[in-house]
Parts: sequence; C-alpha cells; structure tokens
Amino acid sequence: MKKTGYVILWSVVGAMVIAIGIGLFFAIREKMTRITAETVDVSDWISDEDITVKEHYCAHTGMYPTASDTFINFASNGSYEMKTGTSSMAQGTYTVDKNVITTSYQSSYSSSSAEVKLLAEGNFIFFESNICSGDEIPDDDTFDATVSRVDAAGYGYQYEFRKDGTYTLTHGEAKDCRKWTVVDGTYKRNADNTLTVTLNDSDALPLYISHGHLVTSFYTEISNDEYDKAMKEAEEKSKENTEK
Repeated sequence: MKKTGYVILWSVVGAMVIAIGIGLFFAIREKMTRITAETVDVSDWISDEDITVKEHYCAHTGMYPTASDTFINFASNGSYEMKTGTSSMAQGTYTVDKNVITTSYQSSYSSSSAEVKLLAEGNFIFFESNICSGDEIPDDDTFDATVSRVDAAGYGYQYEFRKDGTYTLTHGEAKDCRKWTVVDGTYKRNADNTLTVTLNDSDALPLYISHGHLVTSFYTEISNDEYDKAMKEAEEKSKENTEK
C-alpha cells in the first residue's frame, strides 16, 4: 500500500509538472509567434489651432530609398489625391480640424472606400495607423525601447531599439512567425526627431518620433517645383519601364 501511495503521489506530481510545462510552452510560444500592437490614444497630440495644409507632401514607400515615391496632393477646393509615381492610388475629399486631416477616399484599385485620419506636425504629416505602441521613447539620442504596429492587412512590424545605437526589425504576417523577416541595423536621432537608419548595412528610409511614439512612415512638405520635378522623373521612369 505504501509503495502504491508513492506511485500515485509521484504520478500526480509528474502530471502537474507536465501541465505546468505545457502551459509555459504555449505562453512562450504565444509571445514568440505573434506581433501585437494596441491603438495609441492621440487626444493629447491635438493642437489648439487649425493648421494650413500645404499643396504637396511626399514620402517613400517600402523600406529602402530605391522604393517609389508616394505623394499626397491637397487642393484648395477640398479634394485630394494620393499617387505612387504617376499612378493614382486614391482620390477623395478632406477636411481640417486643428491639426487633424480627415480624408474620405475611394480606392483607384477597388470599390472600397474609407475615412482615414492624418496628423500634422511642422512640415510632416502621418497616418494615425502608422503610430507604434509599446515602450515610450525618451528624449535621449539613443535608448532601449521595443515598439510595434500591425496594419489593416495583418502585417506586423516590431522594432527593438538598443542604447548602443543598434536595433532589430522583425516584420511579416503578425500571427505567423514562419513568415517573418528579421534584420538588424543602426539608428541616429536627428534634431527634428527623425531617425536616420540603416538595415543590413544599407541606408533605409527614415523613421519619426512623435510624443514618445515611433511613426514608421511620414510625409514631408515639398514645393510646387519639387513636385513638378518628381513627376517629370516619374514619367521618364515609367516610359523607360514601358520600353523595356
């Protein structure tokens, strides 16, 4: 009986250990296989006065400077257009309330329509959806912080910054680590709160810090002459690609 009691006791202990181990496994697995993000409250980012929207803004798409330029053009009649190179991506209308630009657009590639908000700060504008959640980024030139965002298509981005001026970017389908790409790079904070960054020893597109949060993509005001020049270059590039 005594031996049987020990067997039962150790069986119970063994089962508990296995259960705890399985629980830890799935907890770790859940943490390792998902990129998660929360919606950032931007109510404190709203200014007291209406901003004046400029006519042209430009940003790069993708991660590297060789990617296509994307433009947002605001007309004085309340209409706007988003273009990649010479191709129209979306058209619609916009309104301005303080430093919030609300756009209602129709996609040029589908029948979908949506209302999207951008925030304006100085010469920059950026979509609320491009703001990362996670650790608050201090005012220091270098810092330790891990931040992330997940876009509407379920694609995730996680940035792990280190105080030595290096960082790691993990990106891919937020719920499937088998489809992730992990790259390392360096970063340097500039006076205007942009980050000059590299990835795999190559120059990458800059990032922006606003109110202690990382913004993964932003648009910069450009002049009419700069826009006309960019359109001319885009037309020449499109013509070259067509002739190939």
